[in-house]
Amino acid sequence: MPAPEPVEVSGLALPTVVASANAAFVDRVVDLINAARQQEGLGPLSPAASLTEAAQRQACAMAETGRLSHTAPDGSTMVGRVQAAGYTDWSALGEVVAAGPTSPEEVVAYWLASPDHRARLLDPAYTELGAGYYYLSNTIYGHWWVVDLAAR
Repeated sequence: MPAPEPVEVSGLALPTVVASANAAFVDRVVDLINAARQQEGLGPLSPAASLTEAAQRQACAMAETGRLSHTAPDGSTMVGRVQAAGYTDWSALGEVVAAGPTSPEEVVAYWLASPDHRARLLDPAYTELGAGYYYLSNTIYGHWWVVDLAAR
């Protein structure tokens, strides 16, 4: 069987298996987060393929199990998932997750309205990010979102 064609997400080529069903949603999340950072006088976060892969895999795992969590069904944590995706030698690492919001605007507004999530998204220590989105209609929330933030 031939390898799946890569899909572009935030200008990064990812294998179809980990690419978002709606790459435009993922790109818009990145844009909205960077716009919020700019409003606070912070620099933008650059998309990193390995972080995007880790975030997308977690979004899929949460949707498939119907469980909103930073710990995957296989017991892996954000640190393990990010490192397994190839993002190593990091100096800062964080994650935000959500389920239910139906658009990038809605999910980013949700995160920015939460003091803990807002602090994480606007932390000046981060320089890179990866976003994941997965829609699964037969789940309680339907829409599943993950953003992994990091710096090396």
